[in-house]
Parts: sequence; C-alpha cells; structure tokens
Amino acid sequence: MFLGWALVEAFKSNKHGDEIIRLRQRLYELERDASNPEFRNPDPVVLSRRWAHSGAALTSTDGGCFLIIDRVTPAQRLALFTIRVDGLPVLQGHAIRCGETVELPSRSGTYLLRLWAVDGIQAAVSVSLRLGLANQPVLTGD
Repeated sequence: MFLGWALVEAFKSNKHGDEIIRLRQRLYELERDASNPEFRNPDPVVLSRRWAHSGAALTSTDGGCFLIIDRVTPAQRLALFTIRVDGLPVLQGHAIRCGETVELPSRSGTYLLRLWAVDGIQAAVSVSLRLGLANQPVLTGD
C-alpha cells in the first residue's frame, strides 16, 4: 500500500516539476526577447503579440492581413499558416519557424508576420506594418 502511494506521489511531483520547468523556459524566452534590441520593431504593430491555438484565425487591426494557424509543431518549433493579404490568398500551409519573420507585400505597405514561440498547440505571433511597397513574400530568420 505504501509503495503504491509513493509511486503516485512521485508521478504527481514529476508532472508538476515538468510544468515548472516549461514555465521557467517560457519566462526566460519572454525576458530574452524583450531585452534584445533585435526584436524591437520600429514599424507600427497591427496585431500585437499574442498566443493563439491551432485552428485559430487572427486579423490585423487594419483588416488587411488575415491569418489562420493551420497546425503547430512544437517538436520542430514551427507552425503552419494560411495567410490572406488585402483579401487575396498569399500563402497556404506555409511553415514558419520560431524567430522567423515573413514579409507580405500589400497595397498599404509590407506586413511583417513574426512567429515568436510555440507551446503545445499554441503559437505566439505578431504582425506589424512597414509603410512602403515590396514585390514578393520574403522569409527572414535569426
């Protein structure tokens, strides 16, 4: 009886310990991103950084960029996106890795979609708008 109780308690504390480690890692990533000048963006933010689950749809505040998170793959640190800009399909099932930014040309400028992090079935994304025009989608990374 005691051995069974000890096993159950050990399993509970191990699960709790894994969650604490995961939360500490996420906190470290957030602190690192906030303190790194490379991640500071002078362009206006049209979709503030937020966590969204797989299957979620997000729209920029100006309505020009619509994205769907098709799937999140935490083991590979990437997410698949379907993106429409100015009502037109631009990318479908496009894989973006954590830390990468995709530039999407539009009538009003260039949308910069950044995938910050993934966790389980969630992805942290943001979109900013660089004023001016560009010719084609560009993928940049760290």
